[in-house]
Amino acid sequence: MYIDFKELDKNGIHFELLVQELMQMEGLDVHWEGVGQDNGKDLVVSENVNGILGSYSHKWVVQCKHNAHSGSALSNSETLNIRDTCDMVGADGYLLVCTTYLSAQLVEKLDGISRRHKILIKWWDAVELEKRLLKPACFSLIERYFPKSSKKVGFKIYSSTSPSNWLAMYKEHLFNMSCRISGHYPSVDLAEQIIDIVDQFYSQYNREKQVFSKKEIDELIDYSIGQLNVDMQELNNEITNFYFVIEDFEYLRVRSIGFDDKHHSFNVEVDYLYQNALPCIPLAAFKDYFHVNNYITDEESRLMGGAYYINWSFGLCQEWFASDHFNPNHYKYYPDQYGHIRKNTGNQRRIEFRLDAHDTTYADSFEDLLIGLGLRKRKDIDLPF
Repeated sequence: MYIDFKELDKNGIHFELLVQELMQMEGLDVHWEGVGQDNGKDLVVSENVNGILGSYSHKWVVQCKHNAHSGSALSNSETLNIRDTCDMVGADGYLLVCTTYLSAQLVEKLDGISRRHKILIKWWDAVELEKRLLKPACFSLIERYFPKSSKKVGFKIYSSTSPSNWLAMYKEHLFNMSCRISGHYPSVDLAEQIIDIVDQFYSQYNREKQVFSKKEIDELIDYSIGQLNVDMQELNNEITNFYFVIEDFEYLRVRSIGFDDKHHSFNVEVDYLYQNALPCIPLAAFKDYFHVNNYITDEESRLMGGAYYINWSFGLCQEWFASDHFNPNHYKYYPDQYGHIRKNTGNQRRIEFRLDAHDTTYADSFEDLLIGLGLRKRKDIDLPF
């Protein structure tokens, strides 16, 4: 297996959050339903199905069991009272998600309950859970929850639209690979080098998501209240900054890596997605960093005494991350059948600037685009980007 579920904390909190995010990525409506019988929170999922003869909805109770650290199989005693729990929340289905496997006795028990009480019962063991996490849309979850395992997953190619065009995944990046002449693409190690260059730049500015347990939150509150002259507004702000997720992050995603064997170079398309009034990363920083990191090498190029040059092209996109239509790997960001990135579609505000390997200036139209979009009012004002 690629994924080591022992990377998740023993208390199971991170595992529950992982399952919640995985369900949401599957397009399901997810919420917590109080405290379960095993002192954990029952996850309730609504599945809306559009059938040929009509639409209907299933409600599922999801129980998460994290036994990876012991490696033991789930036994009969570790499951909920399925019938009573489903009746309590009006669910007609039960899903058991675990990080090991089910014992033969438990499988027999679940089959019996399903037959007798007409309840839909499914289970995802470690093998099924890994299979779902290895989909391209879920690679960001592997990167965040399993940083060590993500290195084992490595580079994956999922489909090919032609002998010279592929869809690939590496780390959190889902991107098109192409070459000028079929069969002339060099080693994928070079594509990994390109993405590593982008990630190293992004890591200087990004703040990782942080998840904290209920106990840690309670300790923070007790400590803060115990201080003299505590300001409740400051306390609320502190808890907001501390609790669960730090929201002020952005995305820097590679969309396309094209190899030009005639000129011994790569043409790379990267999108910078932000949602505030102004992007957090100064655009001048792009110029400083990517003009230095504009070539890569492999064993073949080193033997020839040369390097592969990189022509960088960046798209600056202002988005609303809370939208149910937003996904950092949405199809609208990718090249069409002719290899062209979609520009200014719908409400999307996308501007571009290029950093060619042999050019040390921005495109002449870059300043005008900034002004036209209201991101810079006058050329004589030196804003951070």
